[in-house]
Amino acid sequence: MPKVALKTLIIVVALLLAGTVAWVASNDSLPFPLPFGWGDKAAADKSDKSGDKSGKAGKGEKGDKAGKGRPVPVVMSKVERRDVSIDLSVVGRAEAFSTVSVRSRVDGQVQAVRFTAGQFVKKDQVLIELDPRPLEAQWRQTQGNLARDQAQLAKARADLDRQSDLAKRGFVSPSAVDGYKAAVDTLEATLKFSEAAVDFAKVQLSFATIRAPMDGIAGAVLIFPGGNVKANDTPMLVINKVQPIYVNFSIPEAQLDGVRNLMRRGAVAVQARTRDGSLAQLQGRLSFIDNAIDTSTGTIVLKAEFSNSDGRLTPGQFVDVKLNTRLMKDVVAMPIEAMQMGPNGNFVFVVKDDNSVEMRPVKKSITAGQLLVVEEGFEPGERVVIDGQLRLYPGARIDTGAGRGDGKGEGKGESKGENKGENKGKAESKGDSEAKGENAGKGAR
Repeated sequence: MPKVALKTLIIVVALLLAGTVAWVASNDSLPFPLPFGWGDKAAADKSDKSGDKSGKAGKGEKGDKAGKGRPVPVVMSKVERRDVSIDLSVVGRAEAFSTVSVRSRVDGQVQAVRFTAGQFVKKDQVLIELDPRPLEAQWRQTQGNLARDQAQLAKARADLDRQSDLAKRGFVSPSAVDGYKAAVDTLEATLKFSEAAVDFAKVQLSFATIRAPMDGIAGAVLIFPGGNVKANDTPMLVINKVQPIYVNFSIPEAQLDGVRNLMRRGAVAVQARTRDGSLAQLQGRLSFIDNAIDTSTGTIVLKAEFSNSDGRLTPGQFVDVKLNTRLMKDVVAMPIEAMQMGPNGNFVFVVKDDNSVEMRPVKKSITAGQLLVVEEGFEPGERVVIDGQLRLYPGARIDTGAGRGDGKGEGKGESKGENKGENKGKAESKGDSEAKGENAGKGAR
């Protein structure tokens, strides 16, 4: 066979194979019958697959109908008329009531440190001692100057008395007496200066012993024995007063008027809770409202004062703060879990007398902690669904006695629907397979 004819034959066979594959992909069948009854088997397999699909469809449809007809187990609550406190929950930070950075008032060398870091110190407790010897010497020097000035003043006064007596007898001129009076006045002024110098030296000597200016917790030791300190320059320690203590927090400017109205009526209670897992709340009172709103955040800073007698709060610690902004009296409220979100807005499933539910829109509401306060559309005593809303629809009947454990009844309903649908699907699949196989056989014959 010539090479040209061989190449032509190969190309024709390749084109036939490609066409056959394209036909099968588009029609899910062959353009010609297969030998040995293979077509009947393929048709039967195809009918089995279609039967399985119809069986699954029947299973889902009947299962849905079986589940839809049963009462839906839910948890309900009642709408009540009550007083509701509107609380604002924010994050705050503890802040020392006052902070003092202790520095030396005089130059000197540290002789002893009488406290430990983190110790609770009392007011006037000795903290640090400086070398007092230079200051004692200065104090004694001023005392010597004072004694000298006192002696000079005594002599001047005696001279003045003698000259005044002689002036009365006419032995001394009046101008000489005036000179002695001026000398006495000068020495009296010098004596006052010396007395002030003694007092100043005594005060400086007292600065050699550094005492706690207030009750509080001492920070880290910043100076040690042998170190030199300069007056009003070298920090020695920082003391924080934590009993009482402040909690600093911010609230939106929209809540400011309500807080101010409460402060006009009296003390405003503030609760704080630490983030260590403790459920105990610390009780305090609002003590400060800043004089300006932060324009970058739209909030204003407030401070609450806590006694902190047990020392649970530490400066810089973050706490959860709850502040009462206003009290709503005689309002209609329900649990917040009753409200659901829908494409047309928020709504609540309300249970009617025949144990069917209706979707009632929530037009005006306020969230107050775990309560939902509604202004219209609901009456006290009505029943609302707070759990199990996922399977509800308008007109659905509910099961008021099943509670939350409703999985068993629901599972039975779906199981029956699945069995029936599956049997039906298998039967249809079998009939289709037989019919299609018979047609394929006739075509082959």
